[in-house]
Amino acid sequence: MLFGRKVKTYLIDAQTISDGRIVPLIEKGLFQGRFLLVPRPIYEVIPSNNNEEAYTTRIKENIERIGKFTQGKIKINKKPLRRNDFLKLAKKYNATIIVSDNETKALLGTELTQKGIKFIVLNEIYDILKPDYLPGTEFKLVVTKKGKEQDEGIGYLDGGIKVVVTGGAKALGKELEVVVQGSIETNVGKLIFAKPKYVEVK
Repeated sequence: MLFGRKVKTYLIDAQTISDGRIVPLIEKGLFQGRFLLVPRPIYEVIPSNNNEEAYTTRIKENIERIGKFTQGKIKINKKPLRRNDFLKLAKKYNATIIVSDNETKALLGTELTQKGIKFIVLNEIYDILKPDYLPGTEFKLVVTKKGKEQDEGIGYLDGGIKVVVTGGAKALGKELEVVVQGSIETNVGKLIFAKPKYVEVK
Protein backbone atom coordinates (compact mmCIF):
# COMPACT_ATOMS: atom_id res chain seq x y z
CA MET A 1 0.00 0.00 0.00
CA LEU A 2 1.58 3.30 -1.11
CA PHE A 3 0.35 5.42 1.78
CA GLY A 4 0.36 3.09 4.75
CA ARG A 5 0.64 4.51 8.26
CA LYS A 6 3.97 2.72 8.89
CA VAL A 7 5.66 4.87 6.23
CA LYS A 8 6.52 8.50 7.00
CA THR A 9 4.21 10.77 5.02
CA TYR A 10 4.62 14.47 4.29
CA LEU A 11 1.68 16.67 3.30
CA ILE A 12 2.60 19.72 1.22
CA ASP A 13 0.28 22.56 0.20
CA ALA A 14 0.39 24.50 -3.09
CA GLN A 15 2.28 27.51 -1.75
CA THR A 16 5.03 25.29 -0.35
CA ILE A 17 5.22 23.22 -3.54
CA SER A 18 5.83 26.46 -5.46
CA ASP A 19 8.65 27.39 -3.06
CA GLY A 20 11.92 26.51 -4.83
CA ARG A 21 13.58 25.60 -1.52
CA ILE A 22 11.54 22.41 -1.05
CA VAL A 23 13.08 20.60 -4.02
CA PRO A 24 16.78 20.59 -2.96
CA LEU A 25 15.80 19.50 0.55
CA ILE A 26 13.98 16.48 -0.88
CA GLU A 27 16.76 15.89 -3.39
CA LYS A 28 19.35 15.73 -0.59
CA GLY A 29 17.23 13.23 1.34
CA LEU A 30 16.30 15.47 4.26
CA PHE A 31 12.72 14.27 3.91
CA GLN A 32 12.36 10.55 3.21
CA GLY A 33 9.10 8.69 2.82
CA ARG A 34 5.91 9.37 0.89
CA PHE A 35 4.66 12.74 -0.31
CA LEU A 36 1.03 13.81 -0.52
CA LEU A 37 0.86 16.95 -2.66
CA VAL A 38 -2.04 19.40 -2.87
CA PRO A 39 -1.34 21.62 -5.93
CA ARG A 40 -4.56 23.65 -5.64
CA PRO A 41 -4.51 26.59 -3.18
CA ILE A 42 -6.43 25.97 0.04
CA TYR A 43 -9.41 28.33 0.15
CA GLU A 44 -8.48 29.90 3.48
CA VAL A 45 -4.73 29.91 2.77
CA ILE A 46 -4.48 31.61 -0.62
CA PRO A 47 -1.07 33.11 -1.48
CA SER A 48 -0.93 36.83 -2.26
CA ASN A 49 1.08 38.87 -4.77
CA ASN A 50 1.61 35.92 -7.09
CA ASN A 51 1.53 35.95 -10.86
CA GLU A 52 -1.02 33.17 -11.40
CA GLU A 53 0.55 31.77 -14.57
CA ALA A 54 4.09 31.76 -13.16
CA TYR A 55 2.77 30.35 -9.86
CA THR A 56 1.03 27.46 -11.64
CA THR A 57 4.10 26.78 -13.77
CA ARG A 58 6.39 26.59 -10.71
CA ILE A 59 4.03 24.14 -9.03
CA LYS A 60 3.96 21.89 -12.10
CA GLU A 61 7.73 21.96 -12.52
CA ASN A 62 8.42 21.29 -8.85
CA ILE A 63 5.97 18.37 -8.75
CA GLU A 64 7.85 16.81 -11.67
CA ARG A 65 11.17 17.31 -9.89
CA ILE A 66 9.86 15.94 -6.60
CA GLY A 67 8.51 12.89 -8.44
CA LYS A 68 11.93 12.33 -9.98
CA PHE A 69 13.84 12.54 -6.71
CA THR A 70 11.35 10.38 -4.80
CA GLN A 71 11.11 7.76 -7.57
CA GLY A 72 7.43 8.51 -7.98
CA LYS A 73 6.52 7.93 -4.34
CA ILE A 74 3.99 10.72 -4.44
CA LYS A 75 0.25 11.08 -4.45
CA ILE A 76 -1.45 14.18 -5.84
CA ASN A 77 -4.79 15.48 -4.59
CA LYS A 78 -6.05 17.78 -7.35
CA LYS A 79 -9.37 18.64 -5.70
CA PRO A 80 -9.86 22.15 -4.27
CA LEU A 81 -9.73 21.85 -0.48
CA ARG A 82 -10.77 23.92 2.46
CA ARG A 83 -8.61 24.19 5.55
CA ASN A 84 -10.50 21.49 7.46
CA ASP A 85 -10.32 19.05 4.54
CA PHE A 86 -6.56 19.62 4.29
CA LEU A 87 -6.11 18.93 7.98
CA LYS A 88 -8.26 15.80 7.72
CA LEU A 89 -5.74 14.48 5.18
CA ALA A 90 -2.96 15.09 7.69
CA LYS A 91 -4.83 13.12 10.33
CA LYS A 92 -5.83 10.33 7.94
CA TYR A 93 -2.25 9.60 6.92
CA ASN A 94 -0.64 10.68 10.20
CA ALA A 95 1.30 13.09 8.02
CA THR A 96 3.73 15.86 8.88
CA ILE A 97 2.72 19.10 7.14
CA ILE A 98 5.52 21.03 5.43
CA VAL A 99 4.84 24.77 5.10
CA SER A 100 6.99 27.57 3.72
CA ASP A 101 6.63 30.01 6.61
CA ASN A 102 5.06 30.57 10.01
CA GLU A 103 2.33 32.75 8.50
CA THR A 104 1.00 29.76 6.54
CA LYS A 105 1.33 27.58 9.64
CA ALA A 106 -0.75 30.09 11.61
CA LEU A 107 -3.43 30.21 8.90
CA LEU A 108 -3.68 26.43 8.96
CA GLY A 109 -3.83 26.45 12.74
CA THR A 110 -0.75 26.77 14.92
CA GLU A 111 -2.75 25.48 17.88
CA LEU A 112 -3.13 22.13 16.12
CA THR A 113 0.37 21.12 17.22
CA GLN A 114 -1.25 20.52 20.61
CA LYS A 115 -3.58 18.02 18.96
CA GLY A 116 -0.77 15.95 17.48
CA ILE A 117 -0.54 17.52 14.02
CA LYS A 118 3.14 18.04 13.20
CA PHE A 119 4.56 20.93 11.16
CA ILE A 120 7.91 21.58 9.50
CA VAL A 121 8.60 25.21 8.47
CA LEU A 122 11.05 25.76 5.60
CA ASN A 123 12.04 29.23 6.80
CA GLU A 124 13.14 27.77 10.14
CA ILE A 125 15.31 25.14 8.43
CA TYR A 126 17.01 27.72 6.24
CA ASP A 127 17.50 30.11 9.17
CA ILE A 128 19.50 27.37 10.87
CA LEU A 129 21.52 26.33 7.82
CA LYS A 130 22.14 29.56 5.93
CA PRO A 131 25.47 31.43 6.27
CA ASP A 132 25.45 34.85 7.90
CA TYR A 133 26.93 36.69 4.86
CA LEU A 134 28.42 39.44 6.99
CA PRO A 135 29.90 42.57 5.37
CA GLY A 136 33.21 41.66 3.76
CA THR A 137 32.17 38.09 2.94
CA GLU A 138 33.27 37.09 -0.56
CA PHE A 139 31.69 34.57 -2.94
CA LYS A 140 31.11 33.92 -6.62
CA LEU A 141 27.75 34.57 -8.21
CA VAL A 142 26.20 34.36 -11.67
CA VAL A 143 24.39 37.58 -12.58
CA THR A 144 21.11 36.39 -14.10
CA LYS A 145 19.28 39.66 -14.76
CA LYS A 146 19.43 43.43 -14.43
CA GLY A 147 18.15 45.20 -11.32
CA LYS A 148 15.89 48.20 -10.89
CA GLU A 149 18.78 50.65 -11.09
CA GLN A 150 20.70 50.98 -14.35
CA ASP A 151 23.98 49.57 -13.04
CA GLU A 152 22.53 46.84 -10.81
CA GLY A 153 22.80 43.12 -11.46
CA ILE A 154 20.75 40.41 -9.74
CA GLY A 155 21.82 36.88 -8.84
CA TYR A 156 20.63 34.12 -6.52
CA LEU A 157 22.41 31.90 -4.02
CA ASP A 158 21.38 28.38 -3.00
CA GLY A 159 18.08 28.55 -1.18
CA GLY A 160 16.82 31.39 -3.36
CA ILE A 161 18.67 34.16 -1.49
CA LYS A 162 18.58 37.26 -3.70
CA VAL A 163 21.76 39.27 -4.20
CA VAL A 164 21.73 42.84 -5.59
CA VAL A 165 25.14 43.68 -7.07
CA THR A 166 25.86 47.38 -7.51
CA GLY A 167 27.78 47.73 -10.76
CA GLY A 168 26.91 44.18 -11.79
CA ALA A 169 24.69 44.94 -14.79
CA LYS A 170 27.61 44.69 -17.23
CA ALA A 171 28.31 41.13 -16.06
CA LEU A 172 24.89 39.81 -17.14
CA GLY A 173 25.14 36.05 -17.74
CA LYS A 174 28.64 35.85 -16.27
CA GLU A 175 30.10 34.63 -13.00
CA LEU A 176 31.25 37.48 -10.81
CA GLU A 177 33.26 37.52 -7.60
CA VAL A 178 31.53 39.87 -5.18
CA VAL A 179 31.97 41.34 -1.70
CA VAL A 180 29.01 41.70 0.66
CA GLN A 181 28.21 45.28 1.69
CA GLY A 182 25.23 44.48 3.87
CA SER A 183 21.93 42.61 4.09
CA ILE A 184 18.36 42.98 5.30
CA GLU A 185 15.59 40.55 6.24
CA THR A 186 12.40 40.87 4.18
CA ASN A 187 9.06 39.07 4.26
CA VAL A 188 10.39 36.68 1.59
CA GLY A 189 13.80 36.07 3.16
CA LYS A 190 17.28 37.61 3.27
CA LEU A 191 18.29 40.22 0.70
CA ILE A 192 22.04 40.75 0.23
CA PHE A 193 23.72 43.85 -1.20
CA ALA A 194 27.15 43.41 -2.76
CA LYS A 195 29.64 44.93 -5.18
CA PRO A 196 32.17 43.35 -7.58
CA LYS A 197 35.44 42.46 -5.88
CA TYR A 198 37.44 43.59 -8.85
CA VAL A 199 36.77 46.83 -10.73
CA GLU A 200 37.76 47.01 -14.36
CA VAL A 201 40.50 49.59 -14.90
CA LYS A 202 39.70 51.86 -17.83
